[in-house]
Amino acid sequence: PEKTYVIKFSMATLKTLRALTQDSNEKVRFASAELLWQLQDESAPGVIKNLFENETEVTVKKQLIEMLAKDKSKLSLALLSEALKDYDRETRLKAVEAIGTFSNKEAIPALNRALEDYDEEVRLKALEAVNRIRQDIEAHKEQQLREMENKPLFRIE
Repeated sequence: PEKTYVIKFSMATLKTLRALTQDSNEKVRFASAELLWQLQDESAPGVIKNLFENETEVTVKKQLIEMLAKDKSKLSLALLSEALKDYDRETRLKAVEAIGTFSNKEAIPALNRALEDYDEEVRLKALEAVNRIRQDIEAHKEQQLREMENKPLFRIE
């Protein structure tokens, strides 16, 4: 059996990583936020929310969105919906696209802001994302029903 080792970082290291999210280099800002997210640091959601609010580089925001989209958790969904508040149209479009990959009913209300966006392309992409989510949910339900049909309720041996 494989052993899983969890590395614990010192408080000083975590403080340094948190401080690096304010670095002048955009690659350092993203790398430190990504590491905090992977470590599941308690400050990571706040750091990422702060980056969405204050980050000037669109590439960093897009990388954050891609990182969050891989996670498929309620927390990452909530953070992605923060990106829908961004002034940059491309960031909002990327966030809509990412939320559209979540196949759960919580993703649909997360798109409400995008459905009311002033930009018509953002609204259109949000509608397409809602439809994709709906189709994914329906397909998942059908799959579950097919699996249930194939399994007998009980067996006599």
